[in-house]
Amino acid sequence: MSHELNNAIELFNAFKLDEAKTIFEQILENENENISALLYLGKIYLKENEHGKALDKFNKVLELQADNSEANTNIALLKSILNLNNNYYYENPYTDDNLYSF
Repeated sequence: MSHELNNAIELFNAFKLDEAKTIFEQILENENENISALLYLGKIYLKENEHGKALDKFNKVLELQADNSEANTNIALLKSILNLNNNYYYENPYTDDNLYSF
């Protein structure tokens, strides 16, 4: 592992996500197939509720390494989160008659 990657992982573990994100993005500019940087950047996006960006990073990992269990686990977590959000907050105005009683 490179010095930059180790530094970014230490920042991530210290919850300094903005600093870690900057370094992971720089690593990916030079090595766009760096699986560790992709995974950690996906985790940062997940923590920031940037679900689409997180999913993109985890899917990129699976393109490079189809059997990556960490990426698969995080994608399953994202699908669970998104399903919960969609079911919990969506109300159909055409079937929820009690919401509109006057």
